[in-house]
Amino acid sequence: MRAIAIEQFGGPDVLRLVDLAPRAPGPGEVLVRMAFASVNPADWKSREGWLKPLPYFAYSFPLVLGFDGSGVIEQVGRGVAGFKPGDRVFVRSQHGNGKWGTYAEFAVTGGDSVAHVPDGLSLADAATVPTAALSAWAGLFDTGALKAGETVLINGGGGSVGSFAVQFARAIGARVAATCSVKNMDYVRSLGAEHVIDYAGDVAAGLRHWAADGVDLVYDAVGIGTMLNGPDMARPGGRYVYISTMVPGEVLPEGKSDVPVLFSTMKREDVATRLQEIAALMVAGKVKPPAYDILPLAQAAEAHRRLQAGRMRGKILLQVDPNAR
Repeated sequence: MRAIAIEQFGGPDVLRLVDLAPRAPGPGEVLVRMAFASVNPADWKSREGWLKPLPYFAYSFPLVLGFDGSGVIEQVGRGVAGFKPGDRVFVRSQHGNGKWGTYAEFAVTGGDSVAHVPDGLSLADAATVPTAALSAWAGLFDTGALKAGETVLINGGGGSVGSFAVQFARAIGARVAATCSVKNMDYVRSLGAEHVIDYAGDVAAGLRHWAADGVDLVYDAVGIGTMLNGPDMARPGGRYVYISTMVPGEVLPEGKSDVPVLFSTMKREDVATRLQEIAALMVAGKVKPPAYDILPLAQAAEAHRRLQAGRMRGKILLQVDPNAR
């Protein structure tokens, strides 16, 4: 199979298009013929070796990158129910554990890490969902406990996680403010943000015009020290939630005594159930995929360069199957 793999950690130039033998799915696993692989910030951090210290990242070379994407079931392992060859699926890979990911023609993952892509949703749209949407959902609801009628400030509304977060918050009836670059303001408004603030300006002052006493929830979908005064923007009794960026020595804000600083990450449980809920929102027209560009699989290095440069709108997808739609 064609795959993008690395033989050592380093910059984008270590990414190589290679030919590898796919492995068969074991018990509880499925083999997926990949259509699109999604490119996430965690991909280039994995490529550079930032995940090496993690005890569960049991890697070996060659290492195929890619945390998620979409494709079609090729083979079902023993003990997996509810899937058959030919089913279109969302895919979360096992790359977080150091195993081969989705930058390949075939990917093996757990049967509990795939979910059916419903009719009416393209495989390209579906590929934008798993990592970004699950992260946004976890931050807003599992950790942030956002409810209808509350106010939320989303830092990074133009990115992939932020794009979903803005829409999820609006879908449940919350009022949304978001930060982004000036060039992305109209895009973020189109997602449902009521108030949009230039991240390069005085965010706190911009927020006061909309929520004088602060918001119920501040959700930082960027991290890396971009909102060190973020807890101050929450009302007394509010919450500040941030995502993992895996940056060594990252400086985190200190919460006010009445504003807890809460770490959020994707849940490993009930992945399929949550993906189906998100897919239903998309089919119903309540949530749309973030803006995305598509590059051929062979241009993975270019995708990493663009993503690592920052300030992107939405996502980049790698088209693994040239005929996929």
